[in-house]
Order: sequence, then structure tokens, then C-alpha cells
Amino acid sequence: MRVGGLYPLRELIERLALKDVDEGEVDTVGGYVVQKLNRWPKPGDTVQLGNHIARVLSVNQNRVGQLMITPEAPKE
Repeated sequence: MRVGGLYPLRELIERLALKDVDEGEVDTVGGYVVQKLNRWPKPGDTVQLGNHIARVLSVNQNRVGQLMITPEAPKE
């Protein structure tokens, strides 16, 4: 699933039934990524988002442009 950095985090959590995602003080998916990385993201950066992985596709100035959200591969 491809989303913009300004996509509401709460809506994504509900839509994908994400568990163990602490929203902290952020409202957007991009804000969550910045919070988790503790720095400005670069294209290719990834963060754990519950049982999914959020990969940064683009960054526009000081905000996350696009992200790809994919289910985490099952562990064997």
C-alpha cells in the first residue's frame, strides 16, 4: 500500500488493524517515521509499523513524501 507522508496515522492503524503501534505525539505516518528514526528520513529508510514495514520512497524538503507499507515477511 502506497501512502503520502501526511496520511493520518490513526486511520492507517485502523485500516490495517496494526497492533503495538505507539502513536506518541504524532498525527501522520510521516511524523511517525521521523519519530522512530530520530532524524530526518532518506529514501530507502525503513521502520517497523506493527506487523508491517514502512519504507520511505521520497522526501520533499523536510517532510516525508511517499511511503510503501508492506506486511512483514513471516519468520520461519
